[in-house]
Amino acid sequence: MEVLQTGNASWTARFEIPAQIRWTFRDVSQERLPEDILPFFDAVILEGRIAEPAAEQIRRLARPYTFFYTDATVLSAPVRRLLVDKRAGHLKQADIPDFLKMLPQQYYHEQEGAKLPVRQLKAVHPFDRILSYDGNRAAVFDMDFGDEYRQLMFAGYNIPVNLHENRGIEIWPEFSVGDQVRIQYRFRFFLQGSTDEAVWSGIVEGDTYRKPLVLRTARKGYMSVQIFVKGSGRAEIGPIHHRSSRLGAGQFLPGGQRAAASDRGEVIHYFDPGDCRPPLMVYFSGYRTAEGFEGNMMMRTFGTPFLLLADPRLEGGAFYLGEKDYEEKIAAIIDSTLETLGFSPDQMIMTGLSMGAFGALYYSCRFHPHAVVLGKPLINLGQVAANERRLRPGGFPTSLDVLRMAEGGLEPEHVQRLNDRIWRRFDTADFRDTVFAVAYMKQDDYDGSAYEDMLRHLEGRQITVVGKGLDGRHNDNTSGIVSWFMSQLTRLLRQDFKREVTKNG
Repeated sequence: MEVLQTGNASWTARFEIPAQIRWTFRDVSQERLPEDILPFFDAVILEGRIAEPAAEQIRRLARPYTFFYTDATVLSAPVRRLLVDKRAGHLKQADIPDFLKMLPQQYYHEQEGAKLPVRQLKAVHPFDRILSYDGNRAAVFDMDFGDEYRQLMFAGYNIPVNLHENRGIEIWPEFSVGDQVRIQYRFRFFLQGSTDEAVWSGIVEGDTYRKPLVLRTARKGYMSVQIFVKGSGRAEIGPIHHRSSRLGAGQFLPGGQRAAASDRGEVIHYFDPGDCRPPLMVYFSGYRTAEGFEGNMMMRTFGTPFLLLADPRLEGGAFYLGEKDYEEKIAAIIDSTLETLGFSPDQMIMTGLSMGAFGALYYSCRFHPHAVVLGKPLINLGQVAANERRLRPGGFPTSLDVLRMAEGGLEPEHVQRLNDRIWRRFDTADFRDTVFAVAYMKQDDYDGSAYEDMLRHLEGRQITVVGKGLDGRHNDNTSGIVSWFMSQLTRLLRQDFKREVTKNG
């Protein structure tokens, strides 16, 4: 990882620097950084006096939550602004050695997350005889399991642990059990190359499993998972999420956060304050089988505050739909971000591509933002699922899981109810001052009428809509969609917020 330090002398002469860190020191008390400085650092440590031109350069060299300063930092007005905007952390002198040891484990560059899908969880005998599946959402059992804990399932594949040196792992299972059922998750950590040498084991009771299990180890190996139940009633066993941990520094990215609803479904979110000037751009990630945030670098280019939202449920996302408490959590995250910035909803642009476009449109009905910018939107989700049968067999089976999860079935009435779910909101939303910019595929095989339906539901209202149709099916010209999507965001920033957009924001 790359670390930049300013000040009067390099820390390499005073402290032991971990081998994984490439250290760059610059004295910027009188001058700017050199032109050949790296364009990006994983962490920046500010010490000593920092010339104002250098402070403006340093601002662009790293993400928020990765800046740190010491008591020896001269807190000029530009530096104070930098520390606030970048959510910098304060380092006490006595804490520096431990901080340096933890840097590679907390502030590494990439994000990593995956899941053990439901179909990779194996039922043991005799429970395999009564197992049924709710699509790929959950394995379902309903019976008397007995008064003592019995093994119900095990993970058919082990979870890799610490494939990157000294990196922690977090594990979060989805499950739902009846009031009379108790569930345990039992974990065993085996060293790499061993078949039976378990160096750690743990049992987590379901009713106390309210935060991800975190394991930090310097040794490489694999984690096995077994699921035990007792009592009588219904047990729904969902996927098991596993991700690299930042050991308290954030989820997926430094500063990233997670929220879980009562059904254990998660939404992850990341806020970059940018320059703290309007607008706030809210970006809903699209379909992702690899868990984590999408669009970080893309949104960062604009220099504005932005909020990333991602839905790690099902195979690659569940379109940000859920029970009331799940959707309220997403709304609360957006509300809180606006409040932090002191912005009103008309100082916000909601954006998304494909699955993310549905999220942006669905929640715009509640917030009435200044603009909604969409790329190849999926809006009629019931129809998207129905098209799986005849237009694109096997192309997007997750759409069937979304239909079952949201409406409880796959019949025509369920299709219609899911289609109507967004239109009921949309038709009663006040969009008088909202601008819509939509790029769509003319032969979209997922939702072929999304754009036309949106126009029909806006008919008779004094609303500005800018549309662009591209030839092809849903996934035929993503680069063209993204190019137009970015151009519309740039236009709105220049035209409505008087902002000039440069390469680095």
